[in-house]
Amino acid sequence: MTATRIIAPGGTYAITRRCAFRKLFLTPLSEVIHDGMLYILGQAQAKYRVRLHHEVILPNHGHLCVTPTEANLPKFTEYFFGETSKFIKVALAEHGFEPPEKIWNGDRPHYMRLMDAGAQLVWLGYEHGNPVDAGLVERVEDYPGHVSDLGLLAGGTRTMTRPPFYCDPRNNSDEVTLHYSMPPCLKRGFGEAKRVIYHLEKATGARERACRARGGRVLGAERVKTQHPWSEPRSPRQFSRGPTPTFRTTVPGMGEVYALQTAEFRHGHEEERRKRLADERHEFPYGTYRMRALHGAPVAEAPPPGEDSVCAPGVLDAYGAPWSAVERRAATKEAMACAVDVTDAEETLAARIVLGAEDAVDRRAGPTGVDVDAEGHAAEGTPGKSVVLRSSTASARRRRRRIQAERAEREREGRDADEEHDDMPDPSPPPE
Repeated sequence: MTATRIIAPGGTYAITRRCAFRKLFLTPLSEVIHDGMLYILGQAQAKYRVRLHHEVILPNHGHLCVTPTEANLPKFTEYFFGETSKFIKVALAEHGFEPPEKIWNGDRPHYMRLMDAGAQLVWLGYEHGNPVDAGLVERVEDYPGHVSDLGLLAGGTRTMTRPPFYCDPRNNSDEVTLHYSMPPCLKRGFGEAKRVIYHLEKATGARERACRARGGRVLGAERVKTQHPWSEPRSPRQFSRGPTPTFRTTVPGMGEVYALQTAEFRHGHEEERRKRLADERHEFPYGTYRMRALHGAPVAEAPPPGEDSVCAPGVLDAYGAPWSAVERRAATKEAMACAVDVTDAEETLAARIVLGAEDAVDRRAGPTGVDVDAEGHAAEGTPGKSVVLRSSTASARRRRRRIQAERAEREREGRDADEEHDDMPDPSPPPE
């Protein structure tokens, strides 16, 4: 059973979700792939009234940074990931690939609340530099997929055209507009957007230099675009241990406070759930979503907005004086430190893609290229691409070799039995 999530309106969240089996279903085969996802993102933003700050789409996962104005973040992600899943299936078929049963992994999207301006600055720097850190390109601007422009944080907009497939023109407008803004805490802390954009660009440059110094393989833009969507990067050698973080802060000492508050919320939620099962009077702690939205369970009153609590609603509008120069320098210093802390060369997505391609697997793959017209449709007569069946983990390879050896042994024993039977004399005829 997964841990209960805390959903608070006005809180800025980093949202991450991977493709099923880490496959490269989001490979930017053509511009229509990621542009269509942004069109759906614009629909989700308008429908659920979230504030959008930044997003990046990599071949096998995506990141979003948003602030919900209401306690409806799960509805927003359910709509976005549900619609993009169906869209990508159709897009892969239009490009000559066999669509999978599902695009996104079976886990629910990961939410991480960014508690303060420093945490939001650090996350935006990480999210923007993700294609470089993953070893896909040397510079963010070279990435052939989508990375949100930092300049949009100043309140910019982007208009997306309805994709040529999946979105029915009878029910979908020709265009949708994405509206961007700074995260509320970051806006209160730094005041002007140009300060934030300047420091994020500086952090991006530092990350690009750190990745070049790291060495290792870089795929490059052209090779990224030609990756087979059914390819599967080899799994990381090391897996993260411990609980998955649900919040981030750069304020010294507050991490322990927020961890204690999260534990208290989950304990209180479980206690109230038990009372509900026993038909006792119950009131779930504030921040509860599923029991309230699906079962109409009563929820406690909200803490004061802006209180240092993982359950408290965020303040959507800027108020008070901006940070002092000392406070801004502390936040930017933290962002720069995180910018140069890059992934090891052997563990990057690019390195794992290359290693995954070398795995001995049974695959029925068509040509590596497919002719696509201006609207993203596969050209007539272009051969389709078959599903790649892959199991790249060491245990799966050992299991496959063992099964093959056992099958060969049974076949050998069968041949030996046939030869032994051929050498035996004919049985005596039955008595008359």
